[in-house]
Amino acid sequence: MEAFFQYTINGLAVGGVYALVAIGFVIIYRVVRVVNIAQGDFLAVGALVFLGLATHGLPVALALLGGLVATLLVSLVVERLAVVPGQHAELRAFMLTLGASQLIQGGVLLTFGSDFLSLPTNPRLVVAVGGLHVNLIYVFVTLLVVVVLVALVLLMSRTRWGWAMLATADDPLAARLCAIPVRTMGIVAFALSAVVAGIGGALYGTVSVGTWDVGTTLATSGFVGAVIGGMVNPVRAAIGGFALGLLREYVSGYGASYWQEPMTFLFLIALLLVAPNLAKRHARRRLAEAIPA
Repeated sequence: MEAFFQYTINGLAVGGVYALVAIGFVIIYRVVRVVNIAQGDFLAVGALVFLGLATHGLPVALALLGGLVATLLVSLVVERLAVVPGQHAELRAFMLTLGASQLIQGGVLLTFGSDFLSLPTNPRLVVAVGGLHVNLIYVFVTLLVVVVLVALVLLMSRTRWGWAMLATADDPLAARLCAIPVRTMGIVAFALSAVVAGIGGALYGTVSVGTWDVGTTLATSGFVGAVIGGMVNPVRAAIGGFALGLLREYVSGYGASYWQEPMTFLFLIALLLVAPNLAKRHARRRLAEAIPA
């Protein structure tokens, strides 16, 4: 039982990072209808810049700021490349973000090399609770993800910028006729996802090791969470990220770590097979409620 609780704590921390990637997917797709394959690489940039600066002696706050700035700059460049109007815009954007992902990984490899980057473990932050050894950083990561999610929901539902982004997502033409700058909303969506990714990168750097190709794993795991949220619901996407983090940790703890990636894809395949049926049942139930007996 102690092992189960230990795996749960670790899974929630890593799942929180996946949740932030999933939220980034949802923000961009909901506003500009682009599946941003480079979302995981945004977070990888934030993580590696944060770890690189922190391991060279900069204070954690400055390292975090550096990671946020780097992630923001990369995201704005990708936005300029990917969001292109015209015929087959979504397909072109998908391919462009895929190419951007490869370019980002190449740039990260040239900048940081293939070495592993990590922060030293502070024994003062590890608390023994019975037979458990709880790293307070893991608890902090989980709580901070919840705070970011609540802040995002409030931003989207209680502010003019949030309403403008939702209006753009629902009907870009109507939003343009209401004097909402649709193009600006797309830039804001990428910038907001970059901030989320920068925070996620710093959190990932505190609970794991950073490598140049970590963006691929993060993108896959975050995409699973985003699919759970239907690519439009950040809360459900975050829940999906946490669920996947727990699943991967249980698989690694009770089985073997090399089963984590296959289980992620199996989970995604099962989800894609089940989701349409759930959607049909939900639609039939709503229709039955709407028709009086």
